[in-house]
This record gives sequence, C-alpha cells and structure tokens, in this order.
Amino acid sequence: MSNIADEIIKTIKYAVDKKAINCDHTFKTVIKKVTPKGYVILDESGSERIVECCIPNISLRAGQMVWVKIPMGDVKNMHICNVVESRRGNNSGSNNPGSNAEKYTGSYTVKPLVSEQTLATKDKIMSDNVTVLEIPYSEVSNNEGGLTVTIG
Repeated sequence: MSNIADEIIKTIKYAVDKKAINCDHTFKTVIKKVTPKGYVILDESGSERIVECCIPNISLRAGQMVWVKIPMGDVKNMHICNVVESRRGNNSGSNNPGSNAEKYTGSYTVKPLVSEQTLATKDKIMSDNVTVLEIPYSEVSNNEGGLTVTIG
C-alpha cells in the first residue's frame, strides 16, 4: 500500500511540475552576434539560438545584455523582450524604448489560481521581476496507513 501512495504522490508532483512549465520564463543573456535572420543569443543551457526582438524601434548590437522570454514554455517563440540596464545608464543605444513607454504599476506578485490570469505588462516598463507564489502542498498520514495530499 505504501508503494501505491508513493506513486500517487510522485504522479501529483509531476503534474504540478508540468503545469509550472506552462508559464512565461524570462532570463538574462548576451547577444553574440546580429544576423539578417535575427539575434544570436545563448540560451540557459549555453546553446546558441537565433531569436527576434519584440521591442519596437530599437537597434541592438553584439555584446549587449538583454532579457529573453520563453512564452508559456514555447521555445520556438523565444524572443528578446527587454534590454538590461547597465550601471552607467541604459545600454540600449540611442533608441531608448523606455523614453515614451508607460510604466507598469500593477502587482509584481502573483498567486496561482485555477483559472488563467493576465498581468497587463505588454509594452510597459517593469522595474522588477514578477514573483509567482508557490502552490501550497502538504502531506499527512491518514487512518488507512497512507498519505493524504493537499494541493492548493
């Protein structure tokens, strides 16, 4: 009976982990070179990838630090979504996308829900990372000698 409970718990944890993959993931990287097809960047595994930039009216260059987004775990739609600010000021060159862009004023902390939720961040400057809170998970022994798992 213990093995069945362990398998159920493993399956639930796997399902919860898989659900977490279906969200946007953003990471910092460097532009290795600029090509006619797009920008060559290093992904988190160190592999080179050619990606597009979704920032309007900006010229990026090799060596520039950028933020890259993988929307909803879809690596094929990976794209540059922002420029990393340097300590000496904005390193985005003369075309600063933030000069006319509206600042994001919403919450930077998200509590997971059963239903879909959207933060209105499109075309806005964000001052911090968004934190998605952990889904509560607990295990307790039950009267039948197994475990009761509570998620949420």
